[in-house]
Amino acid sequence: MTAAPSPHAAETGAPQPGPLEAEALEHIRALIRIDSVNTGEAATIGDGETRAALYVKEHLDEVGYETVLVEPRPGRASVIARLPGSDPDAEALIAHAHLDVVPVDADDWTHPPFGAEIHDGLLYGRGAVDMKDFAGMLLAIARAFRRDGIVPRRDLIFAFFADEEAGGVWGARWIVENRPELFAGATEALSEVGGFSIPLPHDRRAYLVATAEKGVTVATLTARGAAAHGSRPTADNAVVRVARAVAAIGEHRFPVVRTATLERFFEVYGRASGEPLDGDDLSRLGFSASVIDAGARNTVSPTVLAAGGKINVIPASASATLDVRVVPGQADALREELAAVVGDDIEVTWARDPGDRGPRRGAADGRAAGCRDRRRPRRHRRAVPAARQHRQQTPESSRHPGLRLRAAARARRLRRVRAVPHGRRMRAGGGPVLRDARDGADSAGRVGPASATGDRTAPRASTADVLPRVAVGVGAWRGVSTCETAPRGPFDPVIAFRAPTGTPCRFGQPEEHLMTTTAPAPADRSTAPATPPGSTAQVDLATIAVVPTRHWWRWTLSALLLFVVAQFAWSLVTNDRYMWGTFAQYFFSEPVLIGIGYTLSLTAISAVVGFSLGTLLALGRLSASPLLSSVAWGYIWFFRSVPLVVQIIVWYNLGYLYPTLGLGTPFTTDFWIVEFPTVQLVSAFAAAILGLGLHQAAYSAEIIRGGLVSVDPGQHEAAAALGIPASRRLFRIILPQAMRSIVPNATNEIIGLVKGASVVFVIAIPELFYAVQVIYNRNSRVIPLLLVAVVWYTLITTILSIAQYYIERYYARGSARALPPTPVQRARTWVSTQWARLGDSPAPPRGPDAETPTAPKGGRA
Repeated sequence: MTAAPSPHAAETGAPQPGPLEAEALEHIRALIRIDSVNTGEAATIGDGETRAALYVKEHLDEVGYETVLVEPRPGRASVIARLPGSDPDAEALIAHAHLDVVPVDADDWTHPPFGAEIHDGLLYGRGAVDMKDFAGMLLAIARAFRRDGIVPRRDLIFAFFADEEAGGVWGARWIVENRPELFAGATEALSEVGGFSIPLPHDRRAYLVATAEKGVTVATLTARGAAAHGSRPTADNAVVRVARAVAAIGEHRFPVVRTATLERFFEVYGRASGEPLDGDDLSRLGFSASVIDAGARNTVSPTVLAAGGKINVIPASASATLDVRVVPGQADALREELAAVVGDDIEVTWARDPGDRGPRRGAADGRAAGCRDRRRPRRHRRAVPAARQHRQQTPESSRHPGLRLRAAARARRLRRVRAVPHGRRMRAGGGPVLRDARDGADSAGRVGPASATGDRTAPRASTADVLPRVAVGVGAWRGVSTCETAPRGPFDPVIAFRAPTGTPCRFGQPEEHLMTTTAPAPADRSTAPATPPGSTAQVDLATIAVVPTRHWWRWTLSALLLFVVAQFAWSLVTNDRYMWGTFAQYFFSEPVLIGIGYTLSLTAISAVVGFSLGTLLALGRLSASPLLSSVAWGYIWFFRSVPLVVQIIVWYNLGYLYPTLGLGTPFTTDFWIVEFPTVQLVSAFAAAILGLGLHQAAYSAEIIRGGLVSVDPGQHEAAAALGIPASRRLFRIILPQAMRSIVPNATNEIIGLVKGASVVFVIAIPELFYAVQVIYNRNSRVIPLLLVAVVWYTLITTILSIAQYYIERYYARGSARALPPTPVQRARTWVSTQWARLGDSPAPPRGPDAETPTAPKGGRA
């Protein structure tokens, strides 16, 4: 509300308002009745600010002003008018007000917020103080100057801005950045802040002028004590002690710092008012007393308290955050005085030094923050794959490719192989040697046809040359733990088999007593006689069951990871500070959905622009033309060098460099065939597309070029030899093969573009991140609003990742004999397998799996 002439002023003898005051009151009331609430959300922009601007424009035009109406987006209109002065060389002065107001809840008002009603000499309404009162007065004064022919010495610029309550993005800021010519020659401005005056005798007023500013910092008080149950009070309760310190600060009054400037103020004001002014008693200054008093001394205001988290637990620590304002040159004195006020048992830490020397580098105890343990890392022995290790030891194996094929086929049948690190303690005794029936090979490298008696023929090439040595232990079929054997070398695996009942484990037996794998196993496993010592057991590989390897460390780490995940999920449910109710309220809110629409639009358009232009640039880089190759390389170099946010801001402010764009005579500036204002052609959305698209093109070009050069040159040569045209070679032969390399990187770029689109908030495009910023700046619910953005970004990324999988699967047709199964196919196979196990029936055949090796044609079954 603001003071207004009483309708009964004439009856009570009060002075009557003059014509200028009455006109100002009329404009103020008219502007208040225009609902121009600015919530800061793009989705709620109405036409109130534009209607208020049109009202101002109409009344300025009426008296002969040449006004400029600027509306960078619908509903956000501003009006600027200039009154020429008598001295063209004098600097111009801007007098400005804003036409928008903050939101209002009508239920909290005693009078209608947009009624502009006058009661008891007071005008009630939203904007009566901030700041349609000043806008109405400014409008009345501007009209009076023009109407009465008053010519000031210097130009006066009257500005009525939109969007001030949301930061002036579409008001003062936009006009200064895009229409600076409207403020040409201006050096000072007058508006709502400042101008506090002090009444003096004889109808005079003193106006205050600031000569310096106090420093600002944040201090934190921390009290520490013993944690205890709430039912047992303690003498060192941290909450009580920090509360005592806060109360002491509230009662303490820091002394006035009598600087030379302050002494001069007291002297001049005392002389003008006729009474000396004492620094400890400023009551005669009225409203300005609080401002002057706070500026004359250090001030410390407790603003935030934090302690505990459970009602029945006395916390071990409690803290209070202080807003500290420091008179220049008083930093050290303030620190000492504050420490004395709070006491020795309270720890005081500073966000930065009160003397404004910048953030402190060390922690409170003097140790450097972020100090790392400088001990040398433990050295790890380099592991060499088993197959390569054996090739290095026995190079003659390279001369037996057929042998390697047969060995590989056997390795596939031994499905469960576990590599045992060298030196691991095993059971007592060495491991027996595996005799192979097909080539008579043993792990010692001797080869010969095996028989039931263990006889051998002359040795030949050894399978140990190409496979790790294998040791086999035989145990009971049921009810007895399986035998395991020790490795013979650093990369020897251990294999554990289950064998027919009664077959003993025999470790360290002479070689003639070792069993081969050629004879069939007993038909009846339950009644098969035990193999007597000294005889040769004959077991059919088809009847041997493989015992799964126990991955104890894997299970332990999995259990630990599961615990951490479960604990985090529990905290998500039980921690009220996540404010899931607020999250749910805004997750599908209109501003957020509009922001998602902007984000997806920016991503889609920028991706099309970027990859289309990137394809041309990639072909230019690969072109035989030096000019095309150089231009493409230069483009990629430049746009990869300049940060994305800089590019967007440059495009947004292109009007500074080129006020108009169009078609005309080359190398001239006088004749234009078609001409358009740049600010109309390059809107904020267009600037974002240009910045994102051209930036993306540089990276896309390198991705596409890398995919093209990854194709074997023989493909080019073969296609050219067949007479296939170059364009068809590219799109039908080369590009499909290159897509296997392009798709993963391209998808990463698109996903990055989804998140990178958030950078356009710098030019106030209401994409997803900007939308949640606006909301949490209004309601201070930062975390739940950020979670809204995080979840939406995650959903979008998930959809793009699924699309990437199917695109990669599509282009894998040219290289894979069998396409990898889809997640649905994998799930169906797993369910069928588990169902078959429950029913004790054979598992269904596995579907095609790209990871399953395929036996070569003609190999052993």
